Amino acid sequence: MRKVFGMAYGFFPRVAEELILESDLPWLRERAETPSEITLKLVDVSELDTENDFILDQIVQLAEKNESQVVKATLTQELSTKPRSGNRITAYHLSEFIEFVYAGLRGQSEKRPVGVVYKRGESYVFKRK
Repeated sequence: MRKVFGMAYGFFPRVAEELILESDLPWLRERAETPSEITLKLVDVSELDTENDFILDQIVQLAEKNESQVVKATLTQELSTKPRSGNRITAYHLSEFIEFVYAGLRGQSEKRPVGVVYKRGESYVFKRK
């Protein structure tokens, strides 16, 4: 198992005709120029491990209610010399990826109801562009 230097979750509405498939990810990540050190995986909301994490559990419940599609990003190699910045960097690249994908699905002018969540210390940061 690879060492994890950062992790973030991206949530966006699941719209039947616009579902992203796992098989689409390599092509999309290449076009979005997502660093190869970041792995992207589509996960079902119910697969997220929220055990002993009340805040993440609340986020997941909201995502389930909104029928969100989830992309989990994992940083497998450090991209910064700043200590403990892996989650923030991972969230940044994940939000750039989702922005790229959503712009292709909906067009640049439409508001993007997406969010990226990452852990900072004992709390979570919700990032929205």
